[in-house]
Amino acid sequence: MFFNCLLDGMHTIKEGKQGTVICISTQVIEAGVDISFEMVIRFMAGMDSIVQAAGRCNRNHESDSIRPVYMINCMDENLNYLHDIQRGKDATIQLLYEYEQFPGKFDSEVSSKKAIDTYYRYLYQAMRKLKGYQDNLIPNKSYTVFSLLSRNEKMPGKEYQLLKQAFRLAGKYFSIFGDDTLDVIVPYKKGKEIIADLCSENVELNPMELLREARNYTVTLYPYQKKALESRNAIIRMSNNLDVYCLAEGFYEPDTGVVFDEQKNGYLRV
Repeated sequence: MFFNCLLDGMHTIKEGKQGTVICISTQVIEAGVDISFEMVIRFMAGMDSIVQAAGRCNRNHESDSIRPVYMINCMDENLNYLHDIQRGKDATIQLLYEYEQFPGKFDSEVSSKKAIDTYYRYLYQAMRKLKGYQDNLIPNKSYTVFSLLSRNEKMPGKEYQLLKQAFRLAGKYFSIFGDDTLDVIVPYKKGKEIIADLCSENVELNPMELLREARNYTVTLYPYQKKALESRNAIIRMSNNLDVYCLAEGFYEPDTGVVFDEQKNGYLRV
């Protein structure tokens, strides 16, 4: 069987007369998606993410028996650029090691309140080494996003106001993904047509409509990914006044996504 992940982060494969469903997903599955499976297999991450993924196993009690949830510690997984996920994974591994030694300490349930409290203790202990990490430090400023949303003591004139928070300024400096990412349209299915239209005279007719369609065929690149692709001339800026970028042909695989290395990534067959 061929497993492939689509741009939306979730893909299902059905087979057989009984309609067996296999879902391969990114973290989008943790966002309260109301679906249920007989089994969940997840890469090691923070316990908060693992518990959310486990919530998709036997969610509606289709089975009277307990259904399995597996955590896989992928030895060659590279999380060098995903620091939050790495810290969560490290804290989970610490918890699991302690749980293996003293299960009774956690009421013999790895998702018990005692276990989750221990996980967060490990997680926050690691964060203490990063001064001001949870406050969202603002480069070259004496205040943080957290301070702007709390007492906001660094801003002049606030001592005379009842509400001291600087919501607009905090919103200006806070970004979930960061401003240094780049969105590129990939040559996948209709994405090829959209790229061609954006580079042709058709873009003059209705550019906003084309850009709306392009969202379904757009991926976000982090700086290190952008640098790797630019070194191979794989990122192309459209030949018009729109600030839009696309991925060159040959740098996107339907089964594995963006190709960053000279050697194409393999995919899983079972």
